[in-house]
Amino acid sequence: MEEPARRRVIDALSELKANSENPAIVYPFQRLKGNGTIRFDQKSYKGRLDFRLRKDEFKKFWLDISDPLMGLKLARLIITNDSIQGYANILNKYIDVPFSRLNELDIPINVQDIINIVSREVIEWPENFMTANMDFTKEKWLLNFPFKRDRYSGELSLEFNSDYKHELMSQKIFLSKESLMLEIVYQTDGGWNLTFTSPQGNGKLEFLSKSKKYQEALNFPFNIPPNHARLDF
Repeated sequence: MEEPARRRVIDALSELKANSENPAIVYPFQRLKGNGTIRFDQKSYKGRLDFRLRKDEFKKFWLDISDPLMGLKLARLIITNDSIQGYANILNKYIDVPFSRLNELDIPINVQDIINIVSREVIEWPENFMTANMDFTKEKWLLNFPFKRDRYSGELSLEFNSDYKHELMSQKIFLSKESLMLEIVYQTDGGWNLTFTSPQGNGKLEFLSKSKKYQEALNFPFNIPPNHARLDF
């Protein structure tokens, strides 16, 4: 009975991956706009969020945060394979650090992961299907497999709708050694909730989607204001 059962898991995994990697239309740029609430260390901040994503080989993640009432510029962030840059007008501060700084903080993600999280795409698929565990007997298909990247190891859990589209419902990375957990739960209306827990602190970003567009081209305006002081993290 073991081989047929394993065969069914491999077939189901292949179906999920093929469905995810073959969208009807592929655009190199994506834009999402909506309202967000950022919660960190029992403090809460609200704003209008504008995400711009470049998904080809020149990957970029751009986020603009504005006041929820007046639309005044509060902060802006741009992330590439090489760097993280951002500024906050409310603090008169800016950051400009190499992307490797995240790894020094025991956060094992890259710009592709960030883009995938925001655009509702799988962070990573199992390298070896034989190491994956899957339950596809219920309304949601649950997939768990070992997560390994550089010196980090843990588990990645994915949850899909069981219908023919197999829409991604949630994904979670857990690293036991670093006591780090990152979980993203997607809503049917296009929004999502991201929860982050670590020894450095806990946070949550709740995003309520207003619009979602795929485009042939986008601009990513970014200039650090001259009157801002540098902030390292």
